[in-house]
Amino acid sequence: MALDWYRTPEWSEQDELRLKRRLAAQRGYSGRAFALRVKASILEKTGDPRKREIAERLLRLVVEDQELELARTSHAIACEVSSAFDALGRMADRAGDPIRAEEYFRQAQSFSLTPGTGLTLAFHLARSDDRAKLEEADRLLDEVEATKTPPQLLFATARIRYAVARARICATRGAHGRAAEFAKVALGVAEAGGIDSFKRKPMDNASLEPEIASEMLALVESANQTVQRTGASRSAREKTPTSPAAGSRR
Repeated sequence: MALDWYRTPEWSEQDELRLKRRLAAQRGYSGRAFALRVKASILEKTGDPRKREIAERLLRLVVEDQELELARTSHAIACEVSSAFDALGRMADRAGDPIRAEEYFRQAQSFSLTPGTGLTLAFHLARSDDRAKLEEADRLLDEVEATKTPPQLLFATARIRYAVARARICATRGAHGRAAEFAKVALGVAEAGGIDSFKRKPMDNASLEPEIASEMLALVESANQTVQRTGASRSAREKTPTSPAAGSRR
């Protein structure tokens, strides 16, 4: 198909020239931005360090476009800009640069014209032990949950990230029982495979990264052990005979 020119994982000088010609012929910011975002995503997923650098450069073209100022008034353009910053944030996060990732996620949030879209930023902040950042993450998650038009927790991937973020916040605050409850939700949604409860069909590719799944399982196991220890302690107290009061006689 003619529209698939940006969906290939190849990159060479010839591919770059072809991309520039295609972009020059592409009318409108949204079309150019979409093509660049898709191409960047495909290149980044190859795992090739050189292609990851190119992917970042392509995404920066989206957020540095001369028509960027229109993003404040055009919903379509704002979505593209916000999505590009979000992609840059995820790339920085995977590269082990949480500070730069947070900056990108905040920019993504600032360009969003839709209420309740702070899930990615909240998910990122929930890993912090900074009190102010946890409170901000909590507030963003409240907004996400409260937003019904459009619903922000419709897709399974969003519900998983929401539950993981809540679990992390609760665990950091020492509310291990609540952390385990949210961890179970995340694990349950991932295990269900993202089924649309209305149409009973797959909605999206819902899954938990192995390290996050292990983290959630650890929270559940920790809460279970706490319950067991509490139960054992209570049982031991009940079985221990009480000493007779001072001065009492048989």
